[in-house]
Amino acid sequence: MPTEDTKIVAEFLGVDVAVQMMEELPGIVINIPEYGLKKIRNNYIIEKYDGTRKTKMILALECNVTEGYIRKLISRERIKNKKSA
Repeated sequence: MPTEDTKIVAEFLGVDVAVQMMEELPGIVINIPEYGLKKIRNNYIIEKYDGTRKTKMILALECNVTEGYIRKLISRERIKNKKSA
C-alpha cells in the first residue's frame, strides 16, 4: 500500500476495498471524527426516548450508558431547543 492510511484501510477492511477506494476515490480525503460514534449514539437516544422510565432503561442498556446520562442528555437537548425557538 502506498500510504499509511491505505495500509490501515487494507488492514481493517481488506486489500480489495483499499484498492477499490484508490480507484474510485482518488484525491478524496476522509476524516474519521474522534467522537463520531458518541454523536450518533446521542442522536439515537434523543430520537428514541419517549419520556417513559421503561424507554430510558432500555436505551441505557442498549447504548451502554446510565439512566442519569440519558436524563442529562435529554435535559440539555430541551434547553438547546428552547434557545433556538
